[in-house]
Amino acid sequence: MSGDLTYRITKRLIDVVTASIGLLVLLPVFAGVAAIIMVCSPGPILYGSMRIGRGRVPFRMWKFRTMVPGADRLGGSVTTEGDPRVTRIGHILRRSKLDELPNLWNVLVGQMTLIGPRPESPTWVRRYTPEMAAVLDTRPGITDVAQIVFRHEEQMLKGVSVDEAQYVTVMQWKVALQAEYLRRRSLLIDFKVLKYTLVAIMDKQPDTELERLVACAASFTDGRLPQVVWQRAERILGSRLTHPVAGSWEPNQPSSKPH
Repeated sequence: MSGDLTYRITKRLIDVVTASIGLLVLLPVFAGVAAIIMVCSPGPILYGSMRIGRGRVPFRMWKFRTMVPGADRLGGSVTTEGDPRVTRIGHILRRSKLDELPNLWNVLVGQMTLIGPRPESPTWVRRYTPEMAAVLDTRPGITDVAQIVFRHEEQMLKGVSVDEAQYVTVMQWKVALQAEYLRRRSLLIDFKVLKYTLVAIMDKQPDTELERLVACAASFTDGRLPQVVWQRAERILGSRLTHPVAGSWEPNQPSSKPH
């Protein structure tokens, strides 16, 4: 049995066991969050966001609803800090990442994995170049290197409209980090990503250096990852990046459901 096949089988077993135990153990948390959403924000408890999975197969990624019903018709596809569509309880759920607990169901049924490139909406994926689309050859995940590096994305993008080059450039950087993870993925790397994800959830302090970088992201036109981004990725992966270059991007204005 090849090393890659062993890795994939082991990873899937870990996904199934972890998701099953997590859904059972966290059942009281699910019930509590659902009750609070029902009281504080009338409407559906869950929100199924359309995403593109492995092999470009679309699926619904389930989350606890954090926005007002019909939020996708009231604004753009990117949610920033202070977005009026986010409910009061939604702000708490998003900051604590509790809104993503239903992702465990996607993991259990095989649409997602615990560690892997975060799935994107069909509208954004249509703008991937062939180089960037390589991340679609694997099962998407709940968390990855890009999620950790840009853990305070909503604060970083505050005041940035979806049609501005800042977000387009940040998307380039995120896909480049996802591709770098795929080039060196292993169970050890996955455990490192999981460890840093837990640390990131507990860290409530925004990364001011990255905030300044995102504010001037439109000035980065050569496709390369800025030093501050790859330094943080190297810290997570435990070694130097081999390809610190992002793929090209078509900066057309997308329109999709909010993240």
